[in-house]
Amino acid sequence: MNNVIEASKVPDSRPITNEEYANKETLQPYGNTLQVDELKHWSPDKDPDARYNRASIPLKERHMGPLVNPNASPDAKVMSLAMTNPRASTGKSQGGEGVNVYAFTNFQYVDSYNYWGGSSHEGIIAIPTPEHINSAHKNGVKATGTIFFPWGDKEFVEEAMTQFTEQDEDGNYIIADKLFEIADYYGFEGFFINQESSIDPELAAKFKDVLVYIQNNKPDNFVMQWYDSMLPNGSIDYQNGVTENNIGMIQNKDQKINDEVFLNFNWNKDRIDNSIQTMKKAGRSPYDIFASWEYFPETKHTGKAEHLYGDNKKVRTSIGLLSPTVTLTNSDDPEDFQNVEDPKFWVGPTFNPADTSTRDEKEFPGISSLVADKTPILGTNFVTHFTTGNGYKFYEEGNVTKDEEWHNRSLTDVMQHGVGS
Repeated sequence: MNNVIEASKVPDSRPITNEEYANKETLQPYGNTLQVDELKHWSPDKDPDARYNRASIPLKERHMGPLVNPNASPDAKVMSLAMTNPRASTGKSQGGEGVNVYAFTNFQYVDSYNYWGGSSHEGIIAIPTPEHINSAHKNGVKATGTIFFPWGDKEFVEEAMTQFTEQDEDGNYIIADKLFEIADYYGFEGFFINQESSIDPELAAKFKDVLVYIQNNKPDNFVMQWYDSMLPNGSIDYQNGVTENNIGMIQNKDQKINDEVFLNFNWNKDRIDNSIQTMKKAGRSPYDIFASWEYFPETKHTGKAEHLYGDNKKVRTSIGLLSPTVTLTNSDDPEDFQNVEDPKFWVGPTFNPADTSTRDEKEFPGISSLVADKTPILGTNFVTHFTTGNGYKFYEEGNVTKDEEWHNRSLTDVMQHGVGS
């Protein structure tokens, strides 16, 4: 039997999102995933879940104290593309039943926390839920949504991209302005663009113009993150680094195109060396490069932590992570996740962030050995309930008010490990 893959078309726009809630068939509000045309016509009045999807915690300030681990870089950043919910379109706005969720608490090593998701059938623009935003903001971490032009579907992507590059009669890019509007309304800080289908050169040039428009008009603190995939001519050619072929999607002379670039995964020392040289030549910081790992570092692809070290033992670029949520799927239960698997990845195999003996090529050293931690604890007073954003019971003033498993990651506290900074 021959398998035939048919190109998909952009679905018709829904007049409103979560029609079940609007029609009173369910009381459950969900986060938003939108097709491009749906974003064009989006407004809070057309979204019955809108009021439940707004973040309530502003982005906190934070600082870096003395280095806990002398090998850690104070300049490198970490971008986490986190599958906070298995499907973005069914992410519950305010938490729900069940304890076995990605209740992340190692925010001290993260600079941007991306809400990974979106697809051709559920909507390519994934808007982070309040759980995702609030937990990040409480820890001083930016939250970003995802714009996902899917792999290998030229017909769908060219139609969606044509919508994405539409201009009004004054020459403004309609969707770019809507990205600003929806981020401001829900309270997050930008978008990660995953563009993985080739498009015609003329459309690619228009898309690049939109990215320039975003850079020239974006609000303060708004970040645009780019995946090493599409070249300026519209073809898909993963460079596994920053090269003369793809620098035009990051910087063009004096014009910034994107703030940060997330490398494809097959980088190595030579490609990192070349990436740093190419970025410096373009007048950009090498820490705008995010050398990345997929699912769990150093298992499937060639990039190794030691490829990033300079003579001073510190990493020379930033770090990107696709689905660090694998520490949850690798765990036996929520306790194993919180106490073993997640700390082993972020803090290191000895669970001691100050340990400098973990630079063994046979084992991932932990993010604490690569990137300096930061804390939102700015004063002398510090209060926490050590809430991870999930639990087996819910207590109020010492009394059990819910005797069932639950999660609401908006309640995630700043953990005590931030005090060490």
